[in-house]
Formats: sequence, structure tokens, C-alpha cells
Amino acid sequence: MFQKEDQRVYDENPVYYVYYLVNPETDVPFYVGKGQGNRCKQHLTVNPKKSRNRRLTGHIKNLREKGLEPKIVKIKENMKEIDAYELEEEKIIEYGRIGFDEGGILLNIFISIRPERRCGEYNGFYGKQHTEETKKKIGDANRGRTHTEETKQKMSEKRKGVPKTEEHKRKIGEKSRGRSPSQETRQKLKEQSLKEENLRKNIESKQKEYIVTTPDGEEIEVLNLSDYCKENGLDRSKMYSVAAGERNHHKNFKCRKKYPDDKK
Repeated sequence: MFQKEDQRVYDENPVYYVYYLVNPETDVPFYVGKGQGNRCKQHLTVNPKKSRNRRLTGHIKNLREKGLEPKIVKIKENMKEIDAYELEEEKIIEYGRIGFDEGGILLNIFISIRPERRCGEYNGFYGKQHTEETKKKIGDANRGRTHTEETKQKMSEKRKGVPKTEEHKRKIGEKSRGRSPSQETRQKLKEQSLKEENLRKNIESKQKEYIVTTPDGEEIEVLNLSDYCKENGLDRSKMYSVAAGERNHHKNFKCRKKYPDDKK
């Protein structure tokens, strides 16, 4: 069958990945996605009323009502955008979609959702520049405006994991060279440093040491039980229950506090 050549312009930066959302009870994937930065975690925080995939958010809600948290498994990382799209589509076709494909197990709605790209010569403004008058108008319209905390958070999450180009680094360096921070900026930096130091001390004070016994009988000293559970596909709350003596084991893993007098 004749297929029209894809004329879209894709990002060449190797910052993309393809991931599964996995049912921790069965270790079977129920969704395949592609993204960069924190994209894979957004499914777990989306407002169900604003979700474009209600059956996916509904499934996540049902898991949580049973005390289960979906696992995020990255299949492949450091990919160019077009390669990530192709792998995502390949996996969706391989597993199939519930209600669309015979024997399908995924909650994806579409096989491919490649958006229309408007980069480079495909952008209507390509090769053009704003006049000085237009630049001034844009500047005057935006001067004094501040972003809401929610918008700042979204902007921050979008930028995470995206490396700066050499050109971007050069411009930042040229703009900052020779400048010294104001007294107000120094005070803000000092306050931020103190907050981070207090947060670090608070986290360290809450960390407890545990002895984990694996199904093979090996004993391991663990400083952060939550991280250990994430790395080994274990349910954090159930492991804490084992450590508290409320359960005998979790997936044949046993756990006890290294210092029994410590409180959780």
C-alpha cells in the first residue's frame, strides 16, 4: 500500500524514552507510552476529570483502592524522538489494545499519536523577524507579569531532563559574565541553601536502617527501605508491615529494624 512520506520534523536530541505502566500484582503492562523528563509520572497525578483516557485513570484508581501502586518500567532510554515513536507503536501493536485488538491487554486508545510538527521551515514564521516596534510591544505587554506557582511547577517539570545546547550555554555565560548578585539575591540564595540543608537533615533523621532477608536467605543492610522496595518491585507499605511484625513476609522477603527501639 502506498504510504505518504512523513514530512514532520523530529527532535534529534537523544532525550526520549519508551515506558510501560505495569500492574504490580501481575507484573503485566497495561499501558505503553513515550516521553521525556517526568512524562511517565504524569499518569499517576492527572486529574481524572481532565484525563483524555478515562479508562486508564480509572484502572489506576482501582489499583490504588486495593493498596497497589502502578510500576513504571522504562524499556529504552536516550532515544531520538522518531525512534521513540516507532518503538512505542511497535509495542502497542505487539501487546494489542483492549476493545480494539483481539487478545489485547493495553489501555492505550491510539496506536500512533504523533502530533503535527511546526519546526524549522514548516513553521509559518521561519526566516522572519519581529520589528523593534513589535519587540517593544511584546516586552511592555509581559513586563511585570508573574507566573502562578502551578505554572512554574509545570514549566520546571517540562524542562527536567532536557540538556542545554552548547549555544544555549554560551548565551547564558555571556549574559552572566561580569555580573554580581544583588544583596536581595544573595539573601534569597542564602535562605534557599538553609532550606535545602534543613530538608537534607530532616530526611536523614527519618531514615532508618533495616535488615532485609531475601528469599534466598541472604541478609542485607538497608538504609532507605522505600528506595530498596522501588528497586526490587516490592510494596513499601507491606514491607513496613513486615518490619513492624504485622506480616510474616512479603513475596518471601523478610524485614526487621536494625535497631529495634527505633520508631517508624
